[in-house]
Amino acid sequence: EVHQFSWYGDKHENSAPEDDDEIVISSVHSHKLDKQLGDKLTIKNAANQEFKFKIVGIHAEMVVTPYITLEAGQRVFYNKLNFIDGLYIILDDDADKDDIIEDIYDLSNIEVIFDAEEMNEKAYEFINNYSAVLYVIIVYTLLVSFFIVFYNSVMNIYDKNYEYGILRSLGYNKKSVFKIILIENLIQGLIPIILALLFTYPLVLRMGQVYEESFAIEVIVSLPAILMIVILPIILYILGSFVGLKTVYKQNLYEQVQTRYVG
Repeated sequence: EVHQFSWYGDKHENSAPEDDDEIVISSVHSHKLDKQLGDKLTIKNAANQEFKFKIVGIHAEMVVTPYITLEAGQRVFYNKLNFIDGLYIILDDDADKDDIIEDIYDLSNIEVIFDAEEMNEKAYEFINNYSAVLYVIIVYTLLVSFFIVFYNSVMNIYDKNYEYGILRSLGYNKKSVFKIILIENLIQGLIPIILALLFTYPLVLRMGQVYEESFAIEVIVSLPAILMIVILPIILYILGSFVGLKTVYKQNLYEQVQTRYVG
């Protein structure tokens, strides 16, 4: 009976190791070592001996363990000594995993048993928790951006209160004043947006290099991510401009044009 791996690629092209010179590696190792099906892989043991294996399968399990036959494992890593430090156990469909684990612990020299399914669950749990943290960071960032944009928008209005009063006295309508406020806000926002676009991709690549040590990932800065970087700040600037426009027109025109002299 052969363990049914979650294969990376076509399952008909992959196979479990049957001969002592065959190996199944993880998709992470395949990516990091730039190895494909049919390639040769050299493993050097603690005695500085080299052994060559043919890659017959690449699995996509979250646990990045490579697999070889038991005989090959003893020959490569322990020079035919009668002990191993890891064994992949295949359970029958009607087997009770908990009972088997208890029986294994009754054997001598068994230190710890790792359940592949539980390890996968822990890995997924970590990813989900990390995703939740990222969402919190995004919400916090949006809140900070919201207050910064609105603060700049409103403070710009008060700093240029006299100028806006002059525009109103010259007959500029609300639409024209709004355009001026919006353009000023966008000019302030274009620089951080451009910097965000320039630095996001290298940053994501760097983070990807950290996590692909444990998981097989392909770093792609998607169009939705780029749109989020660009569109959300623009929406905030538009909303801030509306607030600024309301601030301009809630003031008395006479007081506005006199502000420069009273101050």
